[in-house]
Amino acid sequence: MKKIYTLLAVAALTAGAAMPAQAAWNKQYVKIMLDPGHGGSDPGAGRSGYPYEHDLVLRCSKAMQEWLTGQGLNSSTLKLTRTGNYDVSLSSRRQQSISFAPWVFCSVHLNAFNGTANGTETWYYWANRSPVLAQKVQSQLVSKLGRVNRGVKQNGWTVITGASYIPAILTEGLFVDNITENNMINGNDKAGFKAWVNGHLQGFKNFMNSENAGITGDANYGGSSGGSSGGTDTPAPKPTISCAGGLTFECYVNQHPELDLAITGKNCTGNITVTCNSGRYNIVGGSGKLGDKTSITLGKTGGTVKVRLHMSSEAGEWNLDGATNFMRIDVASSGATTKKVMLEAKIKPNPLKPVEKWNLSEAKNNKTSKGYDASEIRNFCYKDGKIYGVYNHKDIIVLNAQTGEKLGFMKRGDVVKGGTLQLCDVKTISGKIVACNLATASSNENLRLYAWDNDNANPYLVKEITPSEFHGASRLGDCLELFGDWNTDVWFSFGNENGKTRIIEWNKKGNNWTSQSYEVVTQYGTKQTNLSTQATVRVYHQSGGWWIDGKDSYPTWVTLNNGKAVRQTYVDTGESWGSSHHEFNFGGQKHSANIVFNGKIYKAGSETDVDPNKNYLGGRMRIVQDLTGDFTRVQNVGDYPSDKVTETYDFNGQTMTRETTVGLGLTSRNTNATGDCFVNTDGKNYL
Repeated sequence: MKKIYTLLAVAALTAGAAMPAQAAWNKQYVKIMLDPGHGGSDPGAGRSGYPYEHDLVLRCSKAMQEWLTGQGLNSSTLKLTRTGNYDVSLSSRRQQSISFAPWVFCSVHLNAFNGTANGTETWYYWANRSPVLAQKVQSQLVSKLGRVNRGVKQNGWTVITGASYIPAILTEGLFVDNITENNMINGNDKAGFKAWVNGHLQGFKNFMNSENAGITGDANYGGSSGGSSGGTDTPAPKPTISCAGGLTFECYVNQHPELDLAITGKNCTGNITVTCNSGRYNIVGGSGKLGDKTSITLGKTGGTVKVRLHMSSEAGEWNLDGATNFMRIDVASSGATTKKVMLEAKIKPNPLKPVEKWNLSEAKNNKTSKGYDASEIRNFCYKDGKIYGVYNHKDIIVLNAQTGEKLGFMKRGDVVKGGTLQLCDVKTISGKIVACNLATASSNENLRLYAWDNDNANPYLVKEITPSEFHGASRLGDCLELFGDWNTDVWFSFGNENGKTRIIEWNKKGNNWTSQSYEVVTQYGTKQTNLSTQATVRVYHQSGGWWIDGKDSYPTWVTLNNGKAVRQTYVDTGESWGSSHHEFNFGGQKHSANIVFNGKIYKAGSETDVDPNKNYLGGRMRIVQDLTGDFTRVQNVGDYPSDKVTETYDFNGQTMTRETTVGLGLTSRNTNATGDCFVNTDGKNYL
C-alpha cells in the first residue's frame, strides 16, 4: 500500500455521451458514492512519463458516473466526492460519506511500490457489511482485469471509517508505476480501462443484489470520448511546453544520482525557465544555492536539463518538503501553461550484506556434522558469543556462535522435569539463562520456569504455575519472551489462542509476583474481531505495548485499550507463515529479523484449501528495513539462507512453476511454523 498523505486525485473528465436511460439500476436501495483518490496538490502515485494516479482514478470514477447516470441514477442516488483536479481533505471525504449515507462507498485508487509489483487488492475497515462488498468487488476486478489477486485486506484508511453501517471499501485496481498495468488503463477506450470500470460496477451490483436491491442487467460500460482529464496532463493552448510529469531517483544513502529532463517548447514567444523548488535536488549548472532553489534558462524550443539528487543522507521515500508541499520542478514560459515535474527519491540504506558463516541443515545435508543433530534444536538465544538452544526438548545445548561447535550442555539436576515437553524455550536476561517447559492445561500440567546463574551452575525453579492460573490458555510454554531487569522488574510473556488469542504475562519485582492477561483483537469497539494467531504464539513485551505473532499471522503491534490489546499495525513480511520478530538498528536504520516459510500452495482445484504436504517448507530468516518508524512500510533486505530452485505444482489442472527458496530444507515440514532467530549487533560494524 502506498503511503497516503492526503487521498489524492486530479482533473476533470471530458464527458462522453450518456447511455440511454434504462432505469435498471434505479431501485429503492441503490445509492452510490465514489471517491476518486488524490487531486489538486497531491498527484498520487505514478511513474515518470505516464499518467499519474490522480488523473486515472478520476477518469474511472467519472466513467462509472456516466454509465450509472444512464441507468437512471441522479444527484440524490449518485455522488462523487470530487469532480475535478482540486484538493479534498481526508476528513471531508469521510464526512461526505456520513452525510450522503450511501449503500456503497468506494474510494478508487491505484497502487505503487517498486515498478514491478502488480495485481489487484481491496481494503475495508468495518467488519460487518463492508467485507462482503470488498469481496464482491475484488472478485469482479480480478476476473475482468485478469491480474494477480492480492486479496481483501483490513485497515483503517480514514475515508472508509465514516460509519459502521455504511459499506465502505478502498480499491487498488492495479499498480500505476508498473508500465504494463499503467498501459492497460491509460485510455478510456482501452479494454483494460473498461474492465476496471465494469469490475467496480458489477461488484457493486452483486453486493446490492445480495441485499435484495433487485438490479437487472450487467455492467457494460463501453468507453467514451473522455480519453483524458483536465489539469496539468491536458495539452494547454499554444504556445506549449512538454516534458515528463515526474522524475524518480533511486539510490543508496549518500549517493547522488543524476537524471535528464527533456523539455520541448512549441510556439513559445520567450525563453523557458526551469526552476527546482526543492533543496533536496539541484539543477546541474544552474544558478542558486545548493540546498535551496536552483534554476536555469533554456531557449524557446527547450533542451535537456540534468537534475541531481543533492541530499541523500537518510534512507526513506521522499516526495514532500514539509507536511504538504510536493517536491517539484516548474517549467515555464510566457503564455504557456507551467508544467510541474514531481520529484521523488527512494533512498535505500547502504545494503546489509551478511555472509553465511555456518549452516547446519537438511538443505546442506550436514545436520550431524558438528557432533549433534541440528534438527533437534527448537528455540534458542544468544549471550556472550554463545548460542543456548533447547535440544530434544530435554536439554539446553551450548554452541560457539561463530562456528557452531558444541561446547556442552547446561546441567539439569533434579529440577528440570514435568510437562508435555520438559523444555521448550530458552532466553537470557541480566546474565542469566532462563527456560520453561511446555504445559498443557487439559493434562493438568504445571508451567515451570527455570534459571541458571551461569553456564556451570545448577538450575533452580523460579516459579511453578498451575493450569488454574493460565487465564484460559489451553497450553503455555511454546514461546517465552523476557523484558526488563531480572533483579528489579522482569516480565515473562506468553501467548495462546484457545478460541481467542490472549497475552498472558507474569511480572516479578524482587520476590513479588503478579499476573495479567488481555484478549487480542483487530480493532476496538462493537465490530472487533479476534486476531488469529493459531499455534506457537510469541509475545514481546515492550514499553507501550506488545509485538505478537504466531503460526499463521504477521508480526503485529498491539496496545492496550479498555482492557483489550488492540492491533495498531503489522509487519508485512511477504509470507504469513512463521513467527519470531526481532528488531535492531544498523547503519542508523531500524530493521527486523523474522522467520518465514515459502508462500502457500493450494490443493488442486481450490483457491482456499491449503495443501498441507507442500507448505511449511523452506524455513529461513527474512531481514526487512522499516521505512516509516512503525513498520507500516518495509523494504526487504534479504532472505538467509537465500538459495533458490524452480519447482512445479498443480493449480486447477494446470502445471505451474515458481521459484522457491530452499531455506533450511524442502523435505521436512515445520507444521507449527516453530523456530526462532536472534540478532547481535553493535549497530554499525557487525551483524
